[in-house]
Amino acid sequence: MSDMSDMPDFLPTKNDINPMLSVVMAVKNGGLLIADAIQSILDQTFSDFELIIINDGSTDDTLATISRFNDPRITLISQENQGVSRASNRGLSLARGKYIVRHDHDDLSMPTRFAKQIQFLENSPQCALLGTAAEVWTPKGPTGRFRDLPTNPGAIAFDLIFDSPFVLSSCMFRREVLDKVGSFSTDEARTPMEDYEFVSRVGRHYEMANLPERLVVYREVPNSESSSIRPNQVGASDLVVSRVSLFSAENLAFANGLKDLGNDAINFGAISHWYFKGIVGTPNYLLIRNLVEKAAANLNIRFRDPAIAKLAAQRLATLDYQYYTYAGQQFKWQRIKYILQNRPLSAHFASALKWFSSK
Repeated sequence: MSDMSDMPDFLPTKNDINPMLSVVMAVKNGGLLIADAIQSILDQTFSDFELIIINDGSTDDTLATISRFNDPRITLISQENQGVSRASNRGLSLARGKYIVRHDHDDLSMPTRFAKQIQFLENSPQCALLGTAAEVWTPKGPTGRFRDLPTNPGAIAFDLIFDSPFVLSSCMFRREVLDKVGSFSTDEARTPMEDYEFVSRVGRHYEMANLPERLVVYREVPNSESSSIRPNQVGASDLVVSRVSLFSAENLAFANGLKDLGNDAINFGAISHWYFKGIVGTPNYLLIRNLVEKAAANLNIRFRDPAIAKLAAQRLATLDYQYYTYAGQQFKWQRIKYILQNRPLSAHFASALKWFSSK
């Protein structure tokens, strides 16, 4: 293992034969959980891999924890904090494998995970990215909850319009994907949620799939962002949902062959993620619904997957509820606004007195 925190940027000497798989792990202050994550990788039944760890400005015992592992397959690089996307991209630029995994420092991989994914990808050349289902844990252990995701390319392509149908740590992809679509976005207008943004770009060019087995453990950890170069509390939730809404809108537009992101797609993204403050103007819900139906039809032509029609019906039923919730709120506000603008001040004063006297 090499620690290059005080050295120029270069890789330690490696053998001339590239590994089949490169695992990239970016971490900032992950000392409590990273040891288990690393051990889960080293315990894989498939052994032909390299593990590239980018220590992104940790101030806890992360570096010491990683340094306790003595395995020649590990490359450790320390740098000043640059954010999870840039740290991940540095690791990706060093990856030599035919296949690549971007593994979170607080997640776990089951022992047969790499072997099963590589076998699938070797036998399925049309698939460029493969994820798996996942168990959901907290730092204290299992929650009894799971992320069981769509497995077929058609269902995944349709679900991608609404959200990411992947657990990022579970994703294994061919290295040529990076040549085609690029790595993780570092554009502040497109982060956070760079995992959804990345798989969205991949899905526009390639087929993707999930194995139904729960081969990773996804940990729900408070404030688990690898980067301090992000909002922590104030506005963080709005920032996340605004990005997810944007990527949903872009995926809907792409599925309809639209070159420009119009208001109907933007409003779809906002409504489908309860991000009502992101709605532009007055949404035309009939046109929005029509875009979803056309997207389902287009994807069915591409993938010939009968599951798409069933998924579309389910998603549209939820979208109906979300839209009518928004419309109901708007009606209430319009009624309140009308009353405030058209009733005399004395009537408002009288109503206020009546309300207080009833308390």
